[in-house]
Amino acid sequence: MDNTLLHVEDLNWQVESKHILKDINFSIKAGQFVGVIGSNGSGKTSLLRTLYRYTKPTAGRIMLQQQDIWRSSATDIAKQVAVVTQAPSSLPYFVDEVVAMGLTPHKKLFEGENAADKQLIANALAQVDLRDLASNRFDTLSGGEQQRVLIARAIVQQGQLLIMDEPTNHLDIHYQIDILNRVKQLNTTVIASLHDLNIASAFCDTLILLAQGKIIAHGTPKQVLTEEIISDTYQVDVSVSKHPRHQNPHLVFHYQGSTCQD
Repeated sequence: MDNTLLHVEDLNWQVESKHILKDINFSIKAGQFVGVIGSNGSGKTSLLRTLYRYTKPTAGRIMLQQQDIWRSSATDIAKQVAVVTQAPSSLPYFVDEVVAMGLTPHKKLFEGENAADKQLIANALAQVDLRDLASNRFDTLSGGEQQRVLIARAIVQQGQLLIMDEPTNHLDIHYQIDILNRVKQLNTTVIASLHDLNIASAFCDTLILLAQGKIIAHGTPKQVLTEEIISDTYQVDVSVSKHPRHQNPHLVFHYQGSTCQD
């Protein structure tokens, strides 16, 4: 039985004569946690934006549940795809109001919340351990708490696919691990762009490595995070060993006579 949720075929996006994404092909099965990695400017955010129907590609197809997302309405896609980006810290709403925004694709114009909606919001906040902060202003929360609110909003949206654009950027290591652990426990299909390669190795089932808008490598962390691939792509001196707990690659970077773990 084919459980492919998302299929991307010959995807290209260019602005005037500049190719931002070129010849992108991959498939994602339901339930996978997929990491999109690559250096700054490699095309990570551009790729994710095409997947959640924000940027229309120049050519190619993006099939969600065998339906072309650009032949479906924005509302239909929003019912299936939830998006978490870096938290906008100035959002002038209360926490429960931000979470309730996940209901928007499922509501008619001016339709209010019912008892079932309120229970769904409460349950989502409980899943991210923020029920006690429901009446707090979003812009008073820490960065990690704000990301948890946005995950609760995604839970309420009830989509089949969660897309996260650098969800751990600017967070300390505690919140990076906390956020991704919570997302992993949702048991949904996730595509997330990540900077930290060791974090990607620990949490992702599959990795897509981009460079200059092209896929350089696609496979398991063991297949993608090799010394040869990473040193060539990032232009760094790197050693790769097996992590003692999760057994996936562990990267150590060397520079100026010192050693730095990613």
